[in-house]
Amino acid sequence: MNLKALLSWNDQIAEMKKRLIVAIFVCLCGILMIVSRLFNIMLIGHHQKNNAYFAPHNQNYQRNIYDRHGCILATFLKTSSVYANPKHIINLKETAKKLSILLKEDESKIYNKIKKHKNFVWIRRHISPSLEQAIYNLGLPGIEIQQDQKRFYPHDELFCHTIGYADLDGVSLGGVEKGLYETLKQQNLYLSLDVRVQYILFDILKEAMEEFQAVAANAIMMDLKSGEILGSVSLPSFNPNYPSKINMDTLFNRNTMLCAEPGSVLKIVNVAIALETGRAQLDSQFDATKPVKIGRFTVSDFKGKNRVLTLAEAFVFSSNIASIKIAETFGPQLQKQYMTLFGLTQQVKLETSENEKPLLPKIWNDTTAKSLSYGYALSVTPIQLLKVIGGIVNNGMSVEPTLLKRTSPMPTQRILSEKTSEKVRKLMRLVAIYGTGRTANIDGVGVFGKTGTAYQAGKKGYGSSQKKRTTTFVGCFPYEKPRYILMVMLDDPKANAKTYGYMTAGWNVAPTAGRMIERLAPILPETSDHSQLGYVPGWYDNNHVMMLKYSH
Repeated sequence: MNLKALLSWNDQIAEMKKRLIVAIFVCLCGILMIVSRLFNIMLIGHHQKNNAYFAPHNQNYQRNIYDRHGCILATFLKTSSVYANPKHIINLKETAKKLSILLKEDESKIYNKIKKHKNFVWIRRHISPSLEQAIYNLGLPGIEIQQDQKRFYPHDELFCHTIGYADLDGVSLGGVEKGLYETLKQQNLYLSLDVRVQYILFDILKEAMEEFQAVAANAIMMDLKSGEILGSVSLPSFNPNYPSKINMDTLFNRNTMLCAEPGSVLKIVNVAIALETGRAQLDSQFDATKPVKIGRFTVSDFKGKNRVLTLAEAFVFSSNIASIKIAETFGPQLQKQYMTLFGLTQQVKLETSENEKPLLPKIWNDTTAKSLSYGYALSVTPIQLLKVIGGIVNNGMSVEPTLLKRTSPMPTQRILSEKTSEKVRKLMRLVAIYGTGRTANIDGVGVFGKTGTAYQAGKKGYGSSQKKRTTTFVGCFPYEKPRYILMVMLDDPKANAKTYGYMTAGWNVAPTAGRMIERLAPILPETSDHSQLGYVPGWYDNNHVMMLKYSH
């Protein structure tokens, strides 16, 4: 080979090297571009591309909710959700089959979702980390994982009606979540509720509902000093962590939405008016020997004494007949005036989204006044009744209920004299010692209260063949210095062997309240009370033998 040919060959080799280097450089640039694009899609652009689908989460984001001691009741958790881009799925049937096995969901349902000509279809919201990894391992084209967030309630159903719940997108749908939605977007909330109190109420109420085969039940407890609601339970309940599985019938919050006739519990208001107006005294006498006619209805006493009763006896024995006679001493005008002053005619607005108005009589006349005297003709919510009775026993100072932890004194006004309030408390203490509230009386606590059994109006009126009842107990403690008020209600409780066939409040709801108070007293401040009731005018008892001579 001559020199010229050799030089030409070397030039060709040099040119080939240059071309190879250029080709390798171009390939490397291409690979870098592909890797960069994949990185952008997977870690950055992936989220940006789907921002439209997740915008509601940022808008609906709410802060935490705590109980009065800082125990968390509601928060947001970071989760992951599975979605599909059907346009990128290669084999619809194979994808649906593999996902159905992994998600334990019907294959046809998944197939129907992913066969749609869309860019985005939800497959499963809020999956576990293990399931997320399993889906990644499948490596199915068009099936993606998106970071998500979920409203979470650590105590499941314990606070469901009061706290409320949110849907899968975090939109508030009830309770405090909805009632204080705008506030929750700005700051954390500290409620007046106490996890310990709530658990005790829930636990015992659920047992009672099962024991007496009640249709529903509710309990609510308030601090008389501050108006703070310490516990509020409504049954049946639901688990707010699974909004798609909630039965709509369980959403009803009985403490704020149930409007019902109170029954004999309203006799507290009746005697308070009589005593405050001076129209009757504790030892005033009322003839309860015969039933009373109100229009076409005949009102009688359950296990009546059939004799003249003092006001004190009429209250302890819960005489309907005597209650009517007591109401006649002050009449409908004063009755309406005081019931309005006490708060029975106005709606109580708690910080929830569900608050029902009372159902008032259309005409407030003598007939209405008589019916109201023993708990009918007016329907109110439990929280409203709690507020009214709370004010009567709280030395006559009104109580303003709240679900928020108070940082300033409760607004209040006088609705009753201290002297009348003390007399009413004495009567309620007699009920707990000698009357239908005996099973709610706990040694060393000083419980005072009142039971009530009200017929529910059916298609055939009251006391029809169905004979459905609502039983109620309102109890306060301690007697010497009232601090707490508790209301417990059972909807249509049934008799059993322990109740000897009775379905009245003294046999079911009063012992239920007693069990609650027994467990609550040791964990709450200012509950000890060993005071003696002493002499009460109009109550003459010596081992349950009446010593008073009556003139008819």
